[in-house]
Order: sequence, then structure tokens, then C-alpha cells
Amino acid sequence: SRNIVKKVEVRRNVAFDAATGKATVIRDIKFKNRWYGQERVDDPKAEFDDLNFARAVGSDLAQIYKAYPGASQLVRLRKPTSPGAYTAEREAWMQAFAENQGERMKALLVELGVPETSIKVSVEFAGPNAPAGMFYLVVPSQSFAENKKAKEAQCVEETKAIMARQNVKFDFDLGKCFCVKEIAWKSRVCGPKGMEAPIAELAEPDEAKKVFGDMVAIWQVWRVPANLYADVNDMGTGDPCMEEWFQQLGRNRAMFVQRELEDLGIPRGQLEAMISGDRKDPPRRSRSADPHVLACTCSAPPSPEMKTPGLQAQKIRIKANLQKAAFAHRIEDIPLLEECLAEARRMRLEEHWSRVDSLISDAENNLKVLYQRKRRQQAWELSKDRQNALAKVTIAKVTQDSMAAIGMVTNNLLPVHAF
Repeated sequence: SRNIVKKVEVRRNVAFDAATGKATVIRDIKFKNRWYGQERVDDPKAEFDDLNFARAVGSDLAQIYKAYPGASQLVRLRKPTSPGAYTAEREAWMQAFAENQGERMKALLVELGVPETSIKVSVEFAGPNAPAGMFYLVVPSQSFAENKKAKEAQCVEETKAIMARQNVKFDFDLGKCFCVKEIAWKSRVCGPKGMEAPIAELAEPDEAKKVFGDMVAIWQVWRVPANLYADVNDMGTGDPCMEEWFQQLGRNRAMFVQRELEDLGIPRGQLEAMISGDRKDPPRRSRSADPHVLACTCSAPPSPEMKTPGLQAQKIRIKANLQKAAFAHRIEDIPLLEECLAEARRMRLEEHWSRVDSLISDAENNLKVLYQRKRRQQAWELSKDRQNALAKVTIAKVTQDSMAAIGMVTNNLLPVHAF
């Protein structure tokens, strides 16, 4: 394997790092240009500008794969764009073009003898130190696998040490953390005679802090995005309002725990709170299923590499629309803004897409402003003549003098609602 890598690196097309199993293309692979503009929009089909040169680079990548065969990841890098720089449609077109370029390189590798099922293609935004070729291939090199195994063993030992405190337990097969000591909450009343607000409040804060501290310690060992579940049993009341109350109480308690864990050190955006009714079955991960991930991971939404290209393009379009909606200033834009918010909320619920919460909040605030402006405009249009409108609420001086003469006191203006 090392001899093969040395021969490949002599040609200076690919650089290989045995510690990470990463084969980086260091020479620029160009594709034929495609046009996107007002005049026309080309099909985002990927074709090599120089097929012979692309085949030479692909041959080196195929040699790397043959030296370290197994499940591999081919990543196509694209230049980052500033938010709002392009329309949602153009951003989706650019994403599809990059994905097609990755698929075209994969097809070339398949022609050169790499099994099609062993390579997955993904697209990422390039960083400041991106290679000139804007491609890299990650293969399961022996040293990479050894480092991964050693790190996993270290994480297992650290997790067992945390579990010894008897506050939490961890399932290494499913990647789930459970509370050994049940968290005590202050009871809330919900019944036919009345309902209290479904507020989450701890009954024993000191004991709960111990559990929260160990949950944070478990996360810091594995450091992956995770779902935070609150189990809500079906109370069987038959009353939809009461059932909704219990579900809302469960959500509030889950969000309370999420805030506590974030205050104790888990970065924001890494946890997503939900109740048992919202649960989606996470992908089963183990050593035998995928050698590139740790055998022990937390229950979490699928990683970006596992999402379909169509879903990625749809999310890019929704984010671009939300960014525009936050700065819309015309009353005529209200229907489009409502449609954009409805689509974003639906995607937020279906895909547990928490990273878009701030954009949804900005768009909702802007929608409130536009509705206020619309109400003012409608109220103003009730009277075409502003002076006549003000005259209707002004008491004539003669009437005022007459009322004062009989001992009545009044103000000059009647109280009115501002437009």
C-alpha cells in the first residue's frame, strides 16, 4: 500500500495523508462552463473540459482506493457564497451543478475499476485552505482505522467512569443516554375544574443538577448532535385539550432540560428537544454498519452527508427565501411571506431543522410590522379627506361655550384611536 501511494504522489496529482485516509486532489480539474442568467439557463450537466487530464487524476484516486479498499467518501468542494447573494433558484442550480460534478468524477472512478457501491458523493463549501482541485477522497486507511479504534476505546472508558456515579447510564449499541435517577418536577394541575399553566419547574434542583452534569459529561466525550426526548404517556382522558396540555408540559420540560445542559457547557444548536410523540427512529450505527463512524453515537438527526440532494437544494432555497422575507417592506409581499413561513415551519417539523429558527423568527417579526402597516393604511383609507376626519372628532367652540354655561366641563377633543 505504501509503495502504491509513493508512486501516485510522484505524479503530483494527489496528496495522501495516511493518518486521516484523505487523498486530496492538488491540481485543478476543470469542467465545461454552464450558463445561468436572464437570457437562458443551461442544464447543470457536468462534463470534463479535459477528459484525458481528468482520467489521469482519476487513475491516481483509483490507485489510492485499491491500496485502501472499503467504504469511501468522495467530496466535491464549491466556493462559499454570502447569504442573499443569489436567488434561491440560482443557489439550488449551483448546488445541483456541484453534485453533478461529483457524480461525474465518481462515474470516472467506476470506469477505472472502483466498485460503484463503495463510494458516496457529497458537496461541501470550501474553506480558506481548500485544495486547488476542489476534490478529495476519504478511504479507510489502516492508520486511520487504528486511530479511530483507539479513540473509541478511550471514549468508552471515560463514559464508564461517568456511569459509575449512578446518575446516568449509556447504551453503547444505540448511543443513548438514560437517567438512572428520575428527575423530580413540581406537579401541575390539569382537570375538568381547571388547568394551571404547563410550566416546567424542578422539585429537587440540587439532585437534578447532578444528573444534568453527567449528561453534559457524556456529550463532551462523544461530541455529536443529539435529540433530547421527554417521554409523555397517553393519559387516556379523551379530552383533546387536556391531551394537548400534557404534551405541552412535556415539551416545556424537555426545553427546560435543554437550556440547563446548554448553560452547563453544551454549545447551542447541538441539542434538539422533543417529546416521545415527535420521535423519529434514528439511523442504527455500529462498527459493522459503517467503519467511518464511532460505534457509539447519540441519537441524532441524519448527518448532512446522508441527506438526499433534492432535500439539500430545497433547504438552501427555503433559507434564501427566509433571508429575503426578513427585509421585505411592501404590503403586497405579505402573501408570499406567509407562504414562505408556512413552508419553513413544515420543513422545521418534518426534518427537525432547528438551525433555521432564528431566520423564521426574523421573518415572523417582519410580518407583524407589515400587518400593522396594512391596518394603518386601511384605517386611513376610511376617510379620503384628513381634515374632515379630524373635524368629526372636534367639538365646535360654540357648543363648548354652551355646555360650560350650564355647568358642564369637557375637553376640546373627544378620545379617538390613533390611525
